[in-house]
Amino acid sequence: MDTIIKAQNLTEQYFEEDCYITEIVNSDEFPTVSVSQAKVKPNVATVLHRLKDTDEKYYILSGTGKMEVGGKVIGNVQQGDMVIIPK
Repeated sequence: MDTIIKAQNLTEQYFEEDCYITEIVNSDEFPTVSVSQAKVKPNVATVLHRLKDTDEKYYILSGTGKMEVGGKVIGNVQQGDMVIIPK
């Protein structure tokens, strides 16, 4: 099925991890795909979380920051970088 997800139909929500999430794709219609946009305010560290059965991929749209995995900073990130965290 071809699908266009219109940006004006999406809503941003605040999450306890101290960031704002816009879920772009997260439905039974596409069970193998989850795409979200996260916004983190400057000088804020998000609350650590863990996913058991899912790889995570972060594509940095703007700004800079530090990426931490498993309690260890793995590096600095900036616009255009991608971080891949295996399950």
